[in-house]
Amino acid sequence: MKKDQIIEYCTGCGLCHSVNDTRFQDEPNGFTYPVIENNEQLEFNSKICQANGTHLLKQDDTTWGHYFNVYSGYSTDTEIRFKAASGGMTTAVAVYLAERGLVDGVIQVGEDPDSPYGTKNFVSKTKEEIVSHCGSRYIVSSPLANLQQVLSNGGKYAVIGRPCDIVVLNNYLDNYPQFKENIYCTLTFFCAGSPSVEASKKLAKRLEIEPESVTKIRYRGYGWPGKATVFSEDKENHMEYIDSWNQILGRDIRKICKLCTDGVGEAADIASGDLWNLADNKPVFNETDGVNVVFARSEKGRKILEDAVKKGYIHLEDYASRLKELDFVQPNHSNRKKLLYPRFLGMKLMGKTVPNYDMNKLKQYCKDEPKIKVMKTTLGTVKRVLKGKL
Repeated sequence: MKKDQIIEYCTGCGLCHSVNDTRFQDEPNGFTYPVIENNEQLEFNSKICQANGTHLLKQDDTTWGHYFNVYSGYSTDTEIRFKAASGGMTTAVAVYLAERGLVDGVIQVGEDPDSPYGTKNFVSKTKEEIVSHCGSRYIVSSPLANLQQVLSNGGKYAVIGRPCDIVVLNNYLDNYPQFKENIYCTLTFFCAGSPSVEASKKLAKRLEIEPESVTKIRYRGYGWPGKATVFSEDKENHMEYIDSWNQILGRDIRKICKLCTDGVGEAADIASGDLWNLADNKPVFNETDGVNVVFARSEKGRKILEDAVKKGYIHLEDYASRLKELDFVQPNHSNRKKLLYPRFLGMKLMGKTVPNYDMNKLKQYCKDEPKIKVMKTTLGTVKRVLKGKL
């Protein structure tokens, strides 16, 4: 990979900082990007960054990726199901792993107690710790920024991260296998992109709270989907979750998120997403009890889920026979992978730097898409480049 590809298409995972002490530079919007200062850092990042495209060799051409089983389900713990982002599946599985002694800790991201606009990495060992850090954080995070330091202490861990974090982790373990035995399993969630710090400040302003007076932000959860809520010392204001994402947070995400190859966690052992209810084949976001769609991406993931059911931590039902519905439940994720090729084509036509993805592989993703749709997406990408949006 070239240096400009590594920097421009950084996911912000932080692993290069953990391993090579790579410095990060803050941008005005709150995103951080690596400062590559020597060949050792360049070589390391070329091997492990998502933008190198090696993970595509492990992906199949289907919309939802390879899986051993797919289910609908939720946590049987009502507190977890209520507090978590949807059905509480990731949190419930993490609690199962910790309480049953399968892992020595769960590596996860939570709210930074010292900053409403920050996140912090935690190694949680109890149910109370895991649950205290549950829920989505639609803001900058670096889940792997202290990974090597944690793994060097020994023990086995479950890692909760964005799909791109799991891709990077797998790349790292493939190239530097000394810590492979320390990772018991990986858990992820459907992800539509990582918003900037500035986006959260815009959310506060929309809710008529000055950004500097914000004490806490809860992006969703406490119901399904829950409200986007901003707190200050003397008040709390909220708006509908879907409006906060569509109108504010989702409009300011990392560049690589706009060209994401895996928003549904194909690289993890277990991946969960929102299984929204449908009305006229469109997702609806009325408040109700949360339900996940859950993919067991590996044999280990399948065994974990089945045992967690037996031990009473989660409820699962088969969803394989209904999987076609997911195109309507999660339309953005359904289209994202299929339309990567025309987006890349548009970027290349405009001479823009792109990640190291195999164009032939991307072309396979959209082989069944109507040609007019592919053409319109290519032209739309060209227009976005001309407007400075890509």
